Amino acid sequence: MNRLLRTFRHLMSRLLFWREPVPGAVLAGIEEEIAQGELRHTAEIRIVIERALSPLTILQRGISPRERALEVFAELHVWDTAANNGVLVYVSVADHQVEILADRAASASVDSGVWEDACAQISRAAAEGRLGDGILAAVRDMNGALAAAFPGAGANPNELRDRPLVR
Repeated sequence: MNRLLRTFRHLMSRLLFWREPVPGAVLAGIEEEIAQGELRHTAEIRIVIERALSPLTILQRGISPRERALEVFAELHVWDTAANNGVLVYVSVADHQVEILADRAASASVDSGVWEDACAQISRAAAEGRLGDGILAAVRDMNGALAAAFPGAGANPNELRDRPLVR
């Protein structure tokens, strides 16, 4: 996509998004689904919903949604879980893009189709104006796959916050 057009889209998103992209009650439901899932598996799921980047970030650095997801993955220490099984779901509202990044163990143990299906599910729901519902459904599906790959065994410390981060 043209960098100038993308910059304009992000600028307009900052100006026009006066309300939350996901209602508080739905965020609470997503948080609860993550917490309940993490009782069944030892993996960690972190959700980040970013309304828009600074136009200067796009113009000066030319950062793609995938590159931004990698930055957030590192910034929030999703890569730093004890079992290397952290998963980041990154949603760029202005770009209409979803990226899922799985740490080494999660990537090796869960079929990539799970992540692809979750991205598609979130994208479809977002296009219908139901972003939160799409994230919730995707988290349910990911919890099932993660429980099969990393079954919970006894005490499981919560290494990453369960509450989705909305920026």
